[in-house]
Amino acid sequence: FCPRLVLRGRAALFGHLFEQHHFTVGLPDNLVDVDELYAALKRRLDALQCVYCERTFRNAHLLRTHMRKKRHLRVNASNADYDRFYI
Repeated sequence: FCPRLVLRGRAALFGHLFEQHHFTVGLPDNLVDVDELYAALKRRLDALQCVYCERTFRNAHLLRTHMRKKRHLRVNASNADYDRFYI
């Protein structure tokens, strides 16, 4: 994930993700379990899997390039796997 990321609360986490990486999780106030969502996103990214379309890549550079070019810098609202993290 991001080596510069220091978790200091919900606002700091989502502020960093958006400001530095243009990544959004939708409305942070609608999140139920931030730590579990963060862990789920980290597992996908560590497995070199796009968090939006779930395509797997050979390396982190290709994954980042794909996510930027396709604008997959967000959680896929149509993916039921993420429903448990939101109200």
